[in-house]
Amino acid sequence: MSYVKNGLALYGWQEGSTTDLAAGWTDTVDTLDFTAGVQTLTDEASAGGTMYRNIHFPFPAKTVTFSIDVTEDSATSPVIGIQCYDDGDSPTGVQATTAISGTGVKQVSKTLVAACEYVRVSVEIGNDDTLKFKNPTLQLSTDYEFVEFNT
Repeated sequence: MSYVKNGLALYGWQEGSTTDLAAGWTDTVDTLDFTAGVQTLTDEASAGGTMYRNIHFPFPAKTVTFSIDVTEDSATSPVIGIQCYDDGDSPTGVQATTAISGTGVKQVSKTLVAACEYVRVSVEIGNDDTLKFKNPTLQLSTDYEFVEFNT
């Protein structure tokens, strides 16, 4: 049980067992780097890529907000998103996305549908893009507050 406002804090924000990828996250990008708490995504030769994490959250009608703190944006079309998935691992409802432009805190919010068993939070980049970010959060409010440890 965690009493912290950041639903991702329970998992920590550090490099995982996969080199240069934050712990518990999955990716489809060409090149990764995780240094000093900053995740770098680079896609050099394909049609773009995604870094995502699934969080069990079966609370319909609640609005959740996913935020990241972008430290460098040399991407042409990056977005952050939230998608609901049902108990059969199929997407349900429409994915909420927000285009990323520049640096600073970027966020996207979504009201969860009835069939939602878990949410997938994602960061997507296009071909020949690089994006650096830190301090991801998943919260029930839209007030950004990065907290990494349980309180």
